[in-house]
Amino acid sequence: MRKLTLVLIGLISLASCRSKDDEPLLSMLLDTNSKTVVILKGTYASDSPLAMNEINGNQLFRDAQDTSLDVTGLPGYADLPIYLDIGEIRLSTRDYGTGLWGIETAKDARAFWDIIASERQVYCSQPYSASLENDSCYSTGGLVNYQEFMNGRGALYPSRDVGPGVYLHAGVFVRAVALGHHRLGNVAQNDTFDNNTIFNAANITTTVQYDPDTNDALKQLLAPQWFPLHFTSVMSNITPNSMIMTNDRTTRVVEIRFNIKENLMVHGISDTSGYRTIVGFSDWRKGHAQQRDLGGNVLMRARVYYPDYVNTLVITGGTQNSRYYYAVVDPLETFIEDNLPVAATPVRNGNNVIQNLMGGVNYLLQCRYDANNDGYPETIVGPGTTFGVLPGPGSLTVSCPCGSSPSSGC
Repeated sequence: MRKLTLVLIGLISLASCRSKDDEPLLSMLLDTNSKTVVILKGTYASDSPLAMNEINGNQLFRDAQDTSLDVTGLPGYADLPIYLDIGEIRLSTRDYGTGLWGIETAKDARAFWDIIASERQVYCSQPYSASLENDSCYSTGGLVNYQEFMNGRGALYPSRDVGPGVYLHAGVFVRAVALGHHRLGNVAQNDTFDNNTIFNAANITTTVQYDPDTNDALKQLLAPQWFPLHFTSVMSNITPNSMIMTNDRTTRVVEIRFNIKENLMVHGISDTSGYRTIVGFSDWRKGHAQQRDLGGNVLMRARVYYPDYVNTLVITGGTQNSRYYYAVVDPLETFIEDNLPVAATPVRNGNNVIQNLMGGVNYLLQCRYDANNDGYPETIVGPGTTFGVLPGPGSLTVSCPCGSSPSSGC
């Protein structure tokens, strides 16, 4: 407490000092720092994502391999209760050659990560407690933040500055996730979230950590996939273009997004209690057939851009279809199925717009199609078209037919 008092006295003293032009010294010091803004998006699309009721005809996707789903009282896509508890966000300029596998102790973790956002945020589609005093979502502004998290603008996450460098890793530490609809033996089930009982919902946090059929021995070696959600730009022969922080005084934005909104699916799980029906995430990447584990299908993308230097991409040739997306990727990324695109938007009629592309980089524009109707556009239609972006501000137009058929792409 004595140390804290001394720090506060020092800050007050600094604030009361005046420079020759009568500006508070503390303001001058703060003004020399880089200004970092962190925004979080729960969407595959970086720009103009589909509204909930536009996805799959407002019907939650259903796992075709889970044939005994109990969909009694199943809500529509737009009405599904969704709750997320996010602890913090970290970045790293370091790499052990094994990614997160090389972190074995708390000391390793402290050396590896820089914490850019440590304030807990809880996002909810609706309140989860009868007492608002006991509802962290309400007390942290999570009802409004949820809307921003899902609508493409992004939720503003309280953050701090980190130093300049090429950042190779980003991690979002999601403490808990719960989704509405949960049935066991034809009976609706309740669960808990943030120490409160939520009705007819399932807290799926432990379920989404590992791929289906991952054995217990292997789980002891592998880093969980949900805590943290992990993005890495460390790939073979890649020059990481999207995570560079300079020491300039200009504002920089760290945009982090992951595919939740477009990929909500009803699954069946067989466990010691019997067969239960829950809502989780689409198994587009790691097939699920009633296993308790159903992880591996939520991907993440982190990028840094500077609003003073970005470009706007206008894409012509679109034919509206909710199963098609325009995706902008870094062609140097050799495993594009392991990360979300740099930016993406659902295909609508006429011109489609993607904003905030940093210049000085060559990009590849692709037409992508959700061939399996599971919410994730994993099929690339056509070879795509490469385009370069000069340092902004500015705009450019690229033509890419997309949306009319699974065989028509740029």
